[in-house]
Amino acid sequence: MKKLPLGIQTFSKLREENCVYVDKTKHIYQLLQGYCYFFARPRRFGKSILCSTLASLFQGKKELFEDLWITKNTDYTFPVHPVIHIDFGNITVKTPELFTQELVDCLYAIAQKDASKALEQIKTKKYFEQYQQDSRPITLIGIMFSAQEKNIANFKIEELKK
Repeated sequence: MKKLPLGIQTFSKLREENCVYVDKTKHIYQLLQGYCYFFARPRRFGKSILCSTLASLFQGKKELFEDLWITKNTDYTFPVHPVIHIDFGNITVKTPELFTQELVDCLYAIAQKDASKALEQIKTKKYFEQYQQDSRPITLIGIMFSAQEKNIANFKIEELKK
């Protein structure tokens, strides 16, 4: 018997612990066919789980969706996309200036996660291809920022082999 997901806030944990889950992937798939949406629902109405489900979907975690509607009824391929999660519950909104500063700090913290990830994304997305026309060497640089220091905390440099 499946257990109730009391206190569980993430889709991955809910699925990994074999909890009761009401499959909303049909509605999520329909959302993906649209353009832009704003989720405004009352408290305790499932926004966090929905956003977590979307994050898992966009991170390509197909194994979490194995027996759900989206894998049984569509040809969705679970491509991997960058996902940025910002918890506005931790950001002060007392003044526009304070909100802006805390949001910038939050984005810096996200950006500093790993310089290698930035470098890998540059290579995966092939941002450098347009510069390969001539014989000049290409250097790729992945940068990790420090929110506390407001500067570069780490970086990784790689020469692109032709």
